[in-house]
Amino acid sequence: MCEILDDTPGAVQPLYLGILGSRQDLSEKEIRESILLPLLEVFERPPEQVIVPVEGLTSIYISDWAESLKIPTQIYEADWHRHKRRAKLFRDFRIQKESTCFLIFLNKKSDFNEKLSERLAKQGKRVFTFSYAEKELEEISIEQISEREQPARPAKRGSKPSTGKEQGLLQLRLSECPGIQFQQKGLSAT
Repeated sequence: MCEILDDTPGAVQPLYLGILGSRQDLSEKEIRESILLPLLEVFERPPEQVIVPVEGLTSIYISDWAESLKIPTQIYEADWHRHKRRAKLFRDFRIQKESTCFLIFLNKKSDFNEKLSERLAKQGKRVFTFSYAEKELEEISIEQISEREQPARPAKRGSKPSTGKEQGLLQLRLSECPGIQFQQKGLSAT
């Protein structure tokens, strides 16, 4: 259930579903059957509000679905004149700030939305993603994120530093100085 408990016992925060990203290749029927109906089953109740961006067919289909269920819809438009190229980021940040649960459409060209979904899940928000290739709804959990992240290898003590770039740079600079010869144990002037 996507309920976030308040400090007082018995108080439950409202469920605000934020939509980020979009898909142009899905029909309204596919969105209802493969995304929205499974979300309602998981939530066990309809959201109090759906927050969508203006752009994209998915936003139109989701806002129509919400209106058919009498769910209030908040539509945010990116202010391109005021914020220029960063307008989409400002709009998405506003949606992130006002939502308690998220539906994020992943993109095949970029992993920005995937990283965003992981960051929101780490913040304790409930995040659902719809992947591009598999076309399936998946809930992102903190356990999944920790499994994906590879621990960094610790540096070995006492090992020599890599000489790949440094040696090439040193050889280049020594070759520029004809009076200096490179020897095994050090530098000598000729």
